[in-house]
Amino acid sequence: MGLDAIDIVLQIEKAFCINLPEKRLEQAQTVGQLHELILEVMDTPSMVSEEQVCRRCNYNLWGLRGPRCPECGTPFIFRGQVSPEAAWDMLVEILGYELGITHEAIRPDLRFLEDLNF
Repeated sequence: MGLDAIDIVLQIEKAFCINLPEKRLEQAQTVGQLHELILEVMDTPSMVSEEQVCRRCNYNLWGLRGPRCPECGTPFIFRGQVSPEAAWDMLVEILGYELGITHEAIRPDLRFLEDLNF
């Protein structure tokens, strides 16, 4: 896994307040599979992190209702607020920002290695 990939995984973990298992991450070949993994992990209480800070500025988001960090304006989401659609929107936001591509270009069938040069 390259540095870009590691940074993106860290951003996802911070944004969703979860810990993604490395073995399962290696199996996720597409953006859609990563989305499914995020939803699965969010339903597993032992995988949810206690840390709730903004992924960009580290502002403590504990107790806030969202949807944006009051310090830097970054969108965030908490476990109790997550629908599949909201999780997809957040994943697209993170990938678009980190990879410098438009949100419209991100589809569930995109493969990390072939299509996104991950």
